[in-house]
Amino acid sequence: MSSLQDSVPSSFASLSGQFSSRIYGEATNLQITVTPSSRMVPSYMLVTVASSFTISTLSCTSWSCTTMSSNVIKINSITSTAQISFTITGITAPKSAPSDYTTVSSYDSGNYLIDQNTNTIIFSILCTMPCRTCSASNSSSCVTCYTDTSITTSIYLYSTTTQCYSTCPSYTYPDSSIYKCVDCNSICLTCTGTSTNCTSCLSNSTYPYLFINSSVGTCRSQCPTYYYPDTSQNPIICVLCLSPCSTCTSSSQCTSCLSGWYFYNNTCSTNCPSGTTIPNNSTNTCDACSVQCAMCSVTVSTCIGCSSGAALYNGTCVTVCPTPYVIHNGACVTCSTNCLTCSLTYSNCTSCSTSSSFPYLYNNTCLANCPELYYSSITSGQCILCSTLNMGCDNCTSTSTCGTCNWNQGYVFLSNRCFLTTPVGYYNSSGYALPCDSTRDCSTCLNLAQNCTACISLNLEGNLCVSQCRAGFVGINQICVACTSNCKTCSNLQSNCTSC
Repeated sequence: MSSLQDSVPSSFASLSGQFSSRIYGEATNLQITVTPSSRMVPSYMLVTVASSFTISTLSCTSWSCTTMSSNVIKINSITSTAQISFTITGITAPKSAPSDYTTVSSYDSGNYLIDQNTNTIIFSILCTMPCRTCSASNSSSCVTCYTDTSITTSIYLYSTTTQCYSTCPSYTYPDSSIYKCVDCNSICLTCTGTSTNCTSCLSNSTYPYLFINSSVGTCRSQCPTYYYPDTSQNPIICVLCLSPCSTCTSSSQCTSCLSGWYFYNNTCSTNCPSGTTIPNNSTNTCDACSVQCAMCSVTVSTCIGCSSGAALYNGTCVTVCPTPYVIHNGACVTCSTNCLTCSLTYSNCTSCSTSSSFPYLYNNTCLANCPELYYSSITSGQCILCSTLNMGCDNCTSTSTCGTCNWNQGYVFLSNRCFLTTPVGYYNSSGYALPCDSTRDCSTCLNLAQNCTACISLNLEGNLCVSQCRAGFVGINQICVACTSNCKTCSNLQSNCTSC
């Protein structure tokens, strides 16, 4: 502490004071405001500082003043409010008080304070700490702040709130050159050094992302290329993507890659997964094969493998192969040599080439000739089973036209048909039905045309047809039957003798 002493008579108003700060080195331009009392105007006033100090560089406003001694000033003709200023030297022990200081007690309701500000000591109205100067109407409304941290740490004035701060509020930063809290740029939540050097951003604004470049922070609507917003931090900071990511959403989630690298499944690699993707050098991506392709090569639409249910055909995947191809092991393969078309397998023919040597389809195979019991249909290109009416045919030329019969099984051939029983009027001759001799009245015969077994209109006697049975026989049902043993001749009945 150090002191200021005045020699003001009790009738003089508005001069009192005390040091609340320590004086460092030389204090210049000490200003004292003196207001005369309404009751009495003194002829002069003496202002005295501690005897260990020296007053110099005296200056008075409105009044005249003189230096009476090294530590005493005389103010003359006190008629109105005026100021004096002077320099105090001889301060030998900074931050410590001389032994002969005196504190001036109050003469009126006003209190005054001497403060060190750089090289200036100002004698002014006593404001509420930490204000250095304040509004005349409000001692807590700061105009300036103390800048001596030995007095207070609240050394920064924020004019908007008229308060002194040790830490400037949000949206401002401390400017140490003027000891003020200066408003940050409108997009900054906090800043430092300058109004545009943001240290955090407004999360609910259009510019929520803090980007720091060369120690200078700016708030952006989105992070620049090669950076991503790290939302796990507060404030949200634009963080550099890890190489080889060009863009990313996190340190492990790439969205694009640097040149020479390919993007696939949120990562960057020097090679794309073979078979399922194709490297795209223009976009630095691994392009997936087309939906139709299970695997591809050269281009995304050039298939080399297909998903289940589809088959590979000329670099594409199809569900139905064109003629003459069929699905085989996941690919369209050509039908067997003799097939015109096929299904299920390449050897399972569904039609045959009529221009080949195997034009007839039989049991999904192309044949040169149809097997027994089938005939070759040029129209349909198929081996067609002989009609069920012609069972026993060895071969046929149509469903109803038999060529030969299987006589080993008892079938006989007649009029392009096969019969298991020789038709009436015919006999079996090595599998062929030949007509009985009608000239001899044979209606049926056996083995030979003349070997009658029944007659058309005559009576059968033995293997001959006769108009009249020989003696001792009678024609019954067109068969000569022997009369009973007692009869020489008979009629109608075997026992009806006509002679004995």
